[in-house]
Amino acid sequence: MIQPLISNHGFLCARILCLKSKASTQEMVLKESVKEFIVSSNPISKVKSFIVNLFPEKVAQHDVKNALYTAASNFTIGKLFGKYHSVNRFIFSSIAEKIATLLINKS
Repeated sequence: MIQPLISNHGFLCARILCLKSKASTQEMVLKESVKEFIVSSNPISKVKSFIVNLFPEKVAQHDVKNALYTAASNFTIGKLFGKYHSVNRFIFSSIAEKIATLLINKS
């Protein structure tokens, strides 16, 4: 873009106002883009949108969300009190617990 030559004080003031207006507009657009990026990169919103896309029925969505919240709370409580030292140990102990529950209920 070719910039016009500034020939007098009035034109300089008008150009400064134009550039300030353009800068504030760009700043508002940038702030909105950053806000949208932060919201979209939030892990909770990503999981929620994944569940909504995977399970179209509200009942299934609710059940999956409750199961995930329960697993997350169990993991957090276990980490706080030293029960689980890693994510892998938590996952394997959860799977073993579910398998044992199924075997006990079938017996």
